[in-house]
Amino acid sequence: MRLGNLGAVALVLACFALCGCKVDDRYDLNNLDTEVSLFKGMEIPVGDLRRVSLAELLDLRENEHFFSDENGDYRIHVPFNEFSFDVEIPIDEELLPESGKAYTIEDLPEFLTDAKQSLNVELSGVEVSLDIDSGLPATATISTGVDLYRAGELTHHYGVNSLEIAPGKNAFAFNESGKGTAQGVLYQAITDMGKFFSPIPDELRINDFEVSLPDSGKNGTYPVSCQVTADSPVAFSASSTCRISIPVDKAEVDLSEIGLKKAVLSMDVYNSVPLEFSLSATAKDGKGGIQPGISAKTDVPVAAGTVDSPAHTALKVTLTADDLRFKGIVLELSAASNERVAGIVLNRNQGLELKNLVITLPDGITVKGK
Repeated sequence: MRLGNLGAVALVLACFALCGCKVDDRYDLNNLDTEVSLFKGMEIPVGDLRRVSLAELLDLRENEHFFSDENGDYRIHVPFNEFSFDVEIPIDEELLPESGKAYTIEDLPEFLTDAKQSLNVELSGVEVSLDIDSGLPATATISTGVDLYRAGELTHHYGVNSLEIAPGKNAFAFNESGKGTAQGVLYQAITDMGKFFSPIPDELRINDFEVSLPDSGKNGTYPVSCQVTADSPVAFSASSTCRISIPVDKAEVDLSEIGLKKAVLSMDVYNSVPLEFSLSATAKDGKGGIQPGISAKTDVPVAAGTVDSPAHTALKVTLTADDLRFKGIVLELSAASNERVAGIVLNRNQGLELKNLVITLPDGITVKGK
C-alpha cells in the first residue's frame, strides 16, 4: 500500500506497538523524503482459534437413540414399535398379524432419515434383536416376510423361516457373523446384514405371517408379543460430506482501514477426522460483511488423520487485492468421503484443531515521503 499521509502511518505504528508486533525498521517519519517499505514480513498474532468437534462438523445431536458410547463411538439404538397378537388353537389365521401392517421406528435422529440432509452415513455391524414372549402351551414354528421401508418406498425384503418359539421368553439376535456373547440369546447369521439398513429404514412391515405348532390338546386363545430392536455403530459412508464456516475475527490489529496488496494467514491444523478437507476463505470488512474483490488461495489441503494419530498440516491462506482491506476472515472447510473411508466409525473425539494463527504482511506497507 502507498501512504502519503505520514500521520496515518504514525497511527499505524502506534497500533502495532500496542499489540506487541515486532518492527525491525525504524524511520524518522518527519524527515522521510524517499519511498520506503515498512513492516515487510511483519507477523500479527491471532492466537489459537479453537477445536471443532465432529458433532459440530456434522451437526450431530445425541438423544436416547443416538449417542456415543464409553469409547466415544457413535451408535444408534432403534426400537420398532412393539406388536402383539393372539394365536387361537386350532389356528385361526384371521387373528395373526395382517400382511402389510406397519411398525415404525421411534424417535430416530432426523439426520439419519431426512433425505434432504447432506450427511450420508452407514451402519457398520448391525445387530437386530427379536424378543418374543409366547403364551402358547407348546413350542411353535414361525415364518414371516420382513419388508423395510424408507419414506414409503420398499428398500429391502427378508424372509424369516422356521423360527422355533418356546413357551415363555425367547431372545434372538441376527448379525453377519451369527455370533455374540449375550447369555440366553440364540444368534443367527444374515449375510450382508448392513445392506438391509442402507438406506436406514423408518418403517418395518410384516407379510405372510405363519404359525404352526403340534396338537397339545389345549385349545384356546394365547397371546404373543414381539419387540424388534436394531443396534449399530454409525460409520462414514463413501458419500459422506460435511462443511463448516469458521470466523477468524480476533486479530489484534484491525486491518479494515489499512490498504494492502497481500496478506497471508498461516496456521497449524490438527485433524483427527478420517476425511481430507479443502479450504477456502473470504475476507470481512469493518462492518462484518463480506469484502468483495479479494482473492483467497490456499497452498495444500488439510490431511486426513485419526484420533490416535491426528494429521498435522501447516496451512497458508493468501489474500490478495489491489486495495486489500479486512477486519476478519471466514474459513470455509469442506470434505467429501470415499471408499477408503467408508465403514470408519464416527467418534466424538474426532475433530479439527486450529492453532498458532498468524497474519503476515509479506510486502509490508509502502510509504511515500516528502
